[in-house]
Amino acid sequence: SMHAPEPPDKRHHSHHRERRHSQGEGQDAEDEHRHSTLSREQAASTLFRRASRESLIERCASASAPLLAWPCTLDNGTWLPRPELEDLLDRVGNRESSVTLVLGGPGSGKSALLAKLGKELRLQGIPVLGIKADALPATVQTPEALALEMGRLPDPVDAVISALAVDGPAVLLLDQLDVLAEVQCLNTGRLSVLLDLVKQLSAVSGVH
Repeated sequence: SMHAPEPPDKRHHSHHRERRHSQGEGQDAEDEHRHSTLSREQAASTLFRRASRESLIERCASASAPLLAWPCTLDNGTWLPRPELEDLLDRVGNRESSVTLVLGGPGSGKSALLAKLGKELRLQGIPVLGIKADALPATVQTPEALALEMGRLPDPVDAVISALAVDGPAVLLLDQLDVLAEVQCLNTGRLSVLLDLVKQLSAVSGVH
């Protein structure tokens, strides 16, 4: 079939309308991002008025003790260099956000790697919350219960980590999720809380 071309002036106006519409969509997206960032900063500011940023970082560090205390050296104190450690540190330092799954068989050193990573990040002044999933009591069935278990955080863990990541990276480390999955055939409460936490934080800028 034949299709008659639009008159030159009509084509011009049509293109102009499309371009203006496209610019409008871009402006809307920019405004939405700015509003989202502002809302997050406001939420962080409100949280920090109830508990200082420094106190929250220390509460997270204290709650991370079981994970960070895991032996990560040989009996003589030697740390065997692992390329995975540098890769993980690089992700935290150079990516806007990331979710990384560390895989390996029993005894391959996953817990030692996470402990070493947490210590290195702490030395760099980066907020870290490390959770050993299998050490959580079975009563942790909600985000509020998890926050209580993690050093009585004033807000759910996702809100605290998001607030700490407003001015730089913040890191959540989860260990022993596989063990929790194996033992929780009938009661998946703790596992669901932790997986939901990862999902909530996965797209938050600054969180790893």
